[in-house]
Order: sequence, then C-alpha cells, then structure tokens
Amino acid sequence: MIKFLLGVADVQSSNAQVTQQDFTAFEKTMLEKTKDLQDIANSIQGDQISFLQDQISSFFTWAGIIITIAIAVITALSGFALQYIQRKSKEADAKKVEAAAKMDEATEKMHQAQISHEEAKDKISFLEKKQQELEELINSKALNDKINALEKSALLTDKLEKRAQSTVNIQTAKIILEDVIKEAKENEKFADLDPIIQDEIDKFNDECSALEFLLTQAMLQTNAAMQHPHLFNEEQVLGETKGVLSRALKLKKKAEDIWGNVIVPIIDRRKEKGE
Repeated sequence: MIKFLLGVADVQSSNAQVTQQDFTAFEKTMLEKTKDLQDIANSIQGDQISFLQDQISSFFTWAGIIITIAIAVITALSGFALQYIQRKSKEADAKKVEAAAKMDEATEKMHQAQISHEEAKDKISFLEKKQQELEELINSKALNDKINALEKSALLTDKLEKRAQSTVNIQTAKIILEDVIKEAKENEKFADLDPIIQDEIDKFNDECSALEFLLTQAMLQTNAAMQHPHLFNEEQVLGETKGVLSRALKLKKKAEDIWGNVIVPIIDRRKEKGE
C-alpha cells in the first residue's frame, strides 16, 4: 500500500500534466485497491471474530467444567457439612436429653433435701421445746423435792443393803465357827498321841474363843445399828462383819491344816511303828 502511494507520487512528480483518461484509470485503480483493502480488512476482522468466538466458546466450556466441578465439590461439601451438622445435632439432642435427666435428678434431690431440711427443722423445734420443758422441770421445786426424796431413798436403801450384808456376814461366820468348833472337838480325841497335836489344838481353841468373842460383839453392834441407825456408821459396821467372816474362813482352813498336816502324819508314823 505504501509502495503504491509512493509510485503515485512519483508519477505525479514526473508528469506535471495528467489527462482525463489517465485520471479515470487512476481512479479505477484506486477503487480496486480500496476494495482489496476492504476485503483484507473484512478477512482480518472475520478471523478475529472467529478467534474471539473460539476463545469465548473455550472459556465457557472450561468455565462450565469448573463450575460443574465447583458445584460437585460444593455439593459434596454440603453433604458432608449436612451429615456433620446432623451428627452434631443428634449429639446435641442426646446431651440435651442427658442434661434434662440430670436436671430432673437434681430437682428431685433438691426436693428431697428441702423435705429433709423441713423435717430437721421440725425435729430441732421439737427438741428445743423438750429441752425447755426439761429445763423448766429441772428448775422446778417439785423436781427438787423428788430428787431429794430419791436421794434419801437411795441413801436409806444403801444403809439397808449394808445392814443386810452385815447380818449375812455374821450369820455365815457363826455357821463356820460352829463347824470349826465341832472339828476342834474331833481333833481333841487325838491330843494324847503327840504333844504337838495337843499344842496345835490349844492354840486353835484360843483362836476359836477370840473369834467367838468378836462374833458376839459384831452381832450386838449390828443389832444396835438397826435399832439406832443414827448412832452408827453402816460402812464401819459392815467392814467389821467382813473382818469377822474373813477370820472364820481362815480358822476353818487352819482346822483342815491341823488335821491334814499334823494329826494324819503322826497317825501314819505310829502305824508304821506298830504303835
């Protein structure tokens, strides 16, 4: 195109005067060249449009694929998300049920605790009332009189028990002494066998006489204490009767020892000698 215009310029510069025929030919040539240029431009424009249409079609094709994949991914993720949400919803429902059960249990325990609290308050009130009544009773003159009467009764009962025990001790010692005296009389039959036997029997009889004297004194004292309790100490009288009973038991043991350890061995020796 540039070369063509340069050629025209050269022709114009070389031929100052142009004829009508030459101008017509030139015009025709220009029209042909212009048409060729338009054809070339239309061809280029058509190629560009076709290229653009192919690019747009390819773009939409890939865009569709991408959108399809995106939709599939979104659908899959939505499915997973829905399953996750449903699972979490079920877990939340289970936890709600469990929480509700625990709440009911806690409510029941609170109710029971309230009942226990009310019962405890009632019991405390009852005990406080009884304590007040007891304090009033303790501070009352009637109770003091009853306590004094019970103390006197207990003191009297204790004295009577000690008197009774003193009487039992004396009677027991008296029975033991009578048995011991009988044994002593039996032992006197063997006094001639050996001076040792006679000596032991004499000592034993002296102890029996002393015990008999003490027993008589204790009996008199016990009878006097019963008749005049304000003049005697029951504890002292009881102690003396216990002492008499203890001596009676020792004396009985001594009588058995005299027979077993003194008289019997001497009899056995005399038998061995043939006496």
